[in-house]
Amino acid sequence: MKSYRISNYFSGSKASNRREDEYIEKILCPVLIAVGIPMNQQAEQ
Repeated sequence: MKSYRISNYFSGSKASNRREDEYIEKILCPVLIAVGIPMNQQAEQ
């Protein structure tokens, strides 16, 4: 299992963009869905 910080800093570099995409997919979207806020993952990518 991978650990993530609650508030992650994304610098805009290619590596950071990949981390941001992974964070949105694996952390942010599931949390928002769990609290009842549907999120269109396709629009974020």
